[in-house]
Amino acid sequence: MNPSADRLRTHLEQLLPFSDEEFATLCALPTRVQLKKGEHLFQQGEVSKYVAHVDQGCLRYYAINAEGVERILYFAVEQWWVGDLESFYSNEPSTNSLQALEPCELLVFNLTTFEQAKSTVPAFRQFLEIKWRRAYTGNQERTFQAMTQTPEERYEQFLTKYAAASERIPLYHVAAYLGITPEALSRIRARRVGR
Repeated sequence: MNPSADRLRTHLEQLLPFSDEEFATLCALPTRVQLKKGEHLFQQGEVSKYVAHVDQGCLRYYAINAEGVERILYFAVEQWWVGDLESFYSNEPSTNSLQALEPCELLVFNLTTFEQAKSTVPAFRQFLEIKWRRAYTGNQERTFQAMTQTPEERYEQFLTKYAAASERIPLYHVAAYLGITPEALSRIRARRVGR
């Protein structure tokens, strides 16, 4: 088995066991896509045609509002699943963009292969149900944090959530994720150092 497949199986089996047959069936369906730094898998206003597993790299999932302000909803690193499911299933333009912050390798499913994976690999369907529940809960928590926590507390949460990747993400993107200016983030970081 190749290292990429090993990583994927380890990731999947953190939640559920996969038989060798199920895993082989699943691995035959996606396509490997490489993104260069700065390249998008899809952009705001385009239909998101893929759901992808991040094998290597770091991406940002973001939107730019009517005032031109960028808001980053999340960063995706190794072993994350990415895409805009609403756009993916409805075939309507996405309100978000997904961009590589560094060279990335993704395993991508189009609608046909994704549905085939869900219908032919029961463990994968169960895996996705668990991941989607967790993502829903995570989005609720992030919304609650944005309403109730100080920028300092949100920064601490960021450092915990993205501990392995925080040094790979440019600070101006971290500021956009936190909903603050880069200058405000610099002050928060300076206060942390001064503790």
